[in-house]
Amino acid sequence: MGAQELANGMTGTTSKILNGGKALEDVSNTLVGVSVVLNVADALSNGKWQNHNTADVVMTSIIYATSAVCPAAGLILGLTWFVGNLIYERYHDGRSMAEELDNR
Repeated sequence: MGAQELANGMTGTTSKILNGGKALEDVSNTLVGVSVVLNVADALSNGKWQNHNTADVVMTSIIYATSAVCPAAGLILGLTWFVGNLIYERYHDGRSMAEELDNR
């Protein structure tokens, strides 16, 4: 028995209040789409697709796929990538880890 069924059994209702997991999934799917759109917009503004665009899309895909299989691992991987980029940008003139690929 799930948490929603248990809550409904205790209160005698049939509501669907405990659907936060679906909302979180929807937000995650939306953010993946936004990430891809921003990468395409970046490529268009630069006039070409660069190595960092590919790296960003690949990392987003890996994080998303990991989250689908094991949400906790996906969360850890995503946070590590995000925080790692913030730290890296701080000490590398605002360039992300992926943008460094363009210099190679």
